[in-house]
Amino acid sequence: MTDFAGLLKGGESGDAAIVPGNVEASAIIREITPVDGKSEMPKNLPSLKPTEIELIRKWIAAGAERDVVETGPRYTQEKPPVYTRGPSITTMQF
Repeated sequence: MTDFAGLLKGGESGDAAIVPGNVEASAIIREITPVDGKSEMPKNLPSLKPTEIELIRKWIAAGAERDVVETGPRYTQEKPPVYTRGPSITTMQF
């Protein structure tokens, strides 16, 4: 899910996450749509809002055009980001 080309080809399940122009064939829709209040994705986080799901559905139906320009480095498990300093702690609670 970190690479646009990866969304278009089959993953572990063999189903493409996104099939441009075909919402029902896009596996991502099944993963993000809650069933009995729970969805498979995003993992360990609350389900997406209905408006967010509808936006993704419309994008796929319109052809799922890649309209984002790469602006920075890509990180992978093999090439993680390098931090130059530790995180700043803005508050503490005891």
